[in-house]
Amino acid sequence: CDWSSDVCSSDLISALPIELIYFDGSIINNTNYLEWATATEHNSSHFIIEKSIDGYTWITLTQINSAINSTQELHYDYVDNNIDATYNYYRLLQYDIDGQFKQYGPIVIDNNIQSKIVVKRINLAGQEVDESATGIIIEIYQDGTMKKTIR
Repeated sequence: CDWSSDVCSSDLISALPIELIYFDGSIINNTNYLEWATATEHNSSHFIIEKSIDGYTWITLTQINSAINSTQELHYDYVDNNIDATYNYYRLLQYDIDGQFKQYGPIVIDNNIQSKIVVKRINLAGQEVDESATGIIIEIYQDGTMKKTIR
């Protein structure tokens, strides 16, 4: 660079392979739905979705081909049907056609599904009833919480 003339040149021109707009995840119908979008893609080969339950050990879930070159907004998604009842971490790897890659994320989805065990059901008169009882029923769970239901 010639700083006195504000002129700088380089023999190596490197464009970013993609412009990622977002990478996000949500729970839909007991699955984790991952989605991302790119504004542009330049010499992009494919995406890999990786998953972890501890944030350290990652496994590959899938590979999804990219558009290679695009100047329009493109949307991608993946559904993880095999979720664990814990925090599930995901990261997105984008590979160029020359084998270079860039990592996005991780993002986390809280799948802490706690199944509540009913220890007692009572009606409004305070009588213990079984699961077939009708009317207003108060269910008392193992963790001490209660829920009023109408059957």
